[in-house]
Amino acid sequence: MPEERFLHYRILGPLGQGGMGEVVLAEDERLGRRVALKFIAQASSADPEARERLRHEARSLAALSHPHIATIHALENDGYRTCLVMEYVEGETLAARIARRPLPIPEVMTIGRAIAEALAHAHARGVIHRDVKPTNIIVDSKGAAKLTDFGIARIEGATRLTAEGFAPGTVSYMSPEQAGGGPVDARSDLFSFGAVLYEALTGRRAFAGDRPEATLFAIQHHEPEPPSALRSGIPLELERIVLKCLKKDPGLRYQHGEDLAADLKSLGAAGAKAADAPTVMSSAGASATPVGTRGRTPVIPRVAVGIGLVAIAAALYLLGPFRPGNHRAVGTAEAAQKSIAVLSFQNLEEPGDPHGSAPIATSLLTVGLGESQIMPVLSAQRIHDVLRQMGKPNEVVKGAEALQVAGRAGAAYVVTGYIYATQPNVVLAAEVASTSDGTVLTACKVQTPGGERGLFAAIDSLTTALRDGLARAGFGVRQTSVDVAGLTTRNPAAYRAYARGLDQLYRSKWTEADRAFRAAIAADSTFALAWYYAAVATWWNSDIDGAQKEVETALRLGNRLTGRDRDGLKALGTLITKDYSGAARQYRTLLVRYPDDKEFLYGLGEALFHGSTGSTDDAGALRALGRATEIDPSFGVAYAHIVDIYVQRKDLDAALAVVGRLLQADPDNTTGYMMKADVLFMRGDTERAMAAVREILVREPGSVEAMIRIGTVQGLLGNPDSLRVTIDAISSMRSPEASIVSRTGEVFLRLIQGRFHEGEQLAARVEKELGGHYRSQLDLNVVRFRGAALLELGRADEAVREFQAVAKSASKLTSYRGAGYAPLAECLIRAGRVKDAESLLLEYDRELQKDRVKQERESRDFIAGLVALGKGRPRDAVALSSENGPLGPTLVTDWLRRWLLARALLAAGEKDRALAELEVVVKRAPGGGGGPINSFKAMVMLARLYEEKGRRDDALALYRRVAKQYKD
Repeated sequence: MPEERFLHYRILGPLGQGGMGEVVLAEDERLGRRVALKFIAQASSADPEARERLRHEARSLAALSHPHIATIHALENDGYRTCLVMEYVEGETLAARIARRPLPIPEVMTIGRAIAEALAHAHARGVIHRDVKPTNIIVDSKGAAKLTDFGIARIEGATRLTAEGFAPGTVSYMSPEQAGGGPVDARSDLFSFGAVLYEALTGRRAFAGDRPEATLFAIQHHEPEPPSALRSGIPLELERIVLKCLKKDPGLRYQHGEDLAADLKSLGAAGAKAADAPTVMSSAGASATPVGTRGRTPVIPRVAVGIGLVAIAAALYLLGPFRPGNHRAVGTAEAAQKSIAVLSFQNLEEPGDPHGSAPIATSLLTVGLGESQIMPVLSAQRIHDVLRQMGKPNEVVKGAEALQVAGRAGAAYVVTGYIYATQPNVVLAAEVASTSDGTVLTACKVQTPGGERGLFAAIDSLTTALRDGLARAGFGVRQTSVDVAGLTTRNPAAYRAYARGLDQLYRSKWTEADRAFRAAIAADSTFALAWYYAAVATWWNSDIDGAQKEVETALRLGNRLTGRDRDGLKALGTLITKDYSGAARQYRTLLVRYPDDKEFLYGLGEALFHGSTGSTDDAGALRALGRATEIDPSFGVAYAHIVDIYVQRKDLDAALAVVGRLLQADPDNTTGYMMKADVLFMRGDTERAMAAVREILVREPGSVEAMIRIGTVQGLLGNPDSLRVTIDAISSMRSPEASIVSRTGEVFLRLIQGRFHEGEQLAARVEKELGGHYRSQLDLNVVRFRGAALLELGRADEAVREFQAVAKSASKLTSYRGAGYAPLAECLIRAGRVKDAESLLLEYDRELQKDRVKQERESRDFIAGLVALGKGRPRDAVALSSENGPLGPTLVTDWLRRWLLARALLAAGEKDRALAELEVVVKRAPGGGGGPINSFKAMVMLARLYEEKGRRDDALALYRRVAKQYKD
């Protein structure tokens, strides 16, 4: 390129050139990183269609977020040329590697799996690449592969950029339907990728001719030579995978990229499975009556584990925070000696298990054996976690694998079982075996009158039979029968709804969980466990009053709960009412009886964290929460409070280390990635924080929370086009949550561009639709944004009314008043109503006399600092805002404290300290703490200080940034 700069990018040199465009290496001087800039080719620079193709590629890439797809940073224009700013991947093309020699087979499988996953991600979002070839795959120095160049990609539903009958793409890698100019879908990309794999294995193209027409004919009519004929040592399974990709008929190819990736992964793991598993015999037989069988030949039935949503969900009886578990510490010596794991039953009568009988049986048996107290019973979640860590979350495990799963979970014994029939009679069989050598301790078969309700009676009988058999084998003592249905429900429909609720609850889908629990309650109003979990869902959905009422209802049905459940529920109720000292006492009492129960340890840790008054109690919270994570290394909600404590201590290195431990134990934990992003945002490391958020979308493509974060950062970094793509992606989701988020995003977009009048009008329309009923923080964001816009428009009294509505609703939704009082106090002071702000502070002080919670006290000091600044006492404001940590457990709210401190320092004449504080504020602004207006005010304030210090270039950079954002 003749020019040396483009906007704030310094051109370093060319990377490549083709008919569609030119790509150069550049340095982003604003963020200090290298990027790839893609411009329209000079010959096409005046062509409107060429410019539209570049914008089209930007939209295609903006819809994607995957570790094996090159990331788009921005679409820029300097008034003359349009440029796509992309991640610079330092490496070489796959074509360059293949040109030297065919790739090693393990490398082909690794690259193949990565790109197949990338294609699956793109296809799931309606993006068809249409030009998959070796030159569009970059391999870095560590062997990691990334898919690039979506210049001719097709987005489903988008305007067609090529005429009918025209075949975009590279001839040698086209699918037959693409070569013929016909419509293409995801399977066309998989054909092209099959051609890439073929070439990587053999060094030769699958289809080649001396001219393009001959190549197109070969693609449509010739079969490629088998790779094994061109290179020895290619596994036959790998050859089958490649040739399946290259089927002429799209219906005979892989239909989805994830299927191709799964086959490549299975091939790579072949030979390693069950290498450490004990050798045992398998049989489908079972004894006709309960018989103690210590020392007999091992008999392990086939067992289905984790099959489908219902199977996972119904097994979650002992799952999650606040749910009293019937197990002791996994991994301790005692657990290794005594604990037992119940693996899912297999339904032999109906392998598809349409009614969910197998997981219901598994869950109920877990209840029964736990209540019998023969030995500690591991939670079903623990079993599912182990299966996930072994790469088998939805696989059938049997024989030696069943022993291996239970052993890795920390159990000394495993229960496996069958459902032989549900009509006309229910017939169940089960056995208990040692995980160390497969020796069967006891086995039994039971039969009861049939029907769905008969399953509950059958489980009662099976529990009794297994317990008696274990007693004869030397474990525990024989007791009276356990009424399992009496401790749960006798209504199968209620139980299935309850199972759905558990599944949704632990996916953080509070509304869906609440709906399912209410369906369970409608089917059986005496189902105490459903009321119990309805309370948890309601609490986590920020309805404190509703959660308290549901706890009371569950306690009235206490005779339908185990003694352990009743005590745990009482402690939960105390915790919900914010009686943290009382909750701590109850959890300590419970831990005397159940010293290694992770949920009770978590409850104690939360009570100490929220109610502590000094470092000693913080240390106690860390001990309790740390012990909970030792017991369950993937216990995400416990890690969250540990991170909160380290953030309060301003030890961000320790916080990141804690998150690292969680992600090492559970690499797919999306909460862990969000915590990592929050801490990195606090550090001002926006790029790494955004990478962590994108990891969430890889694992949970529909995560609205992750998309909110991405959109916020895009907006505050000055990329409104990218923000628009994110808003459109959210609006395409069919859910009430997505609807309110997309409309809030529209308001946010206008506010970051200084279009306050438009933003206020749009927010007013959304508020009118909500009718004053704010059910979540998402709803309240619209009110906050409207209030902020009204302040900028000089309509102070209206703004105060908006923030009063926020304060009223926030106190109900967040469980602490500071979340609403702080923004109201700020608004009152900006409106010149300092006395009203003082009155608000006095009201807050009166309420805090009966509600001594740490985060409330810190919010109180923040409000006091605002009032001091409003009254012209900046040094008092400095003192109040310097001493506290972040406001409450939300990490990004540390921005608000620093923003107040910077203004107070400036008012006090301490410009050097103010400058340093503002630099942190501006650096952290993309994390979202400052909202859509204050972030830019901080930039202007910092620029003025730079100007006074003679740092003209630094000042100009910030002024230009804001001027570009507020261009109109």
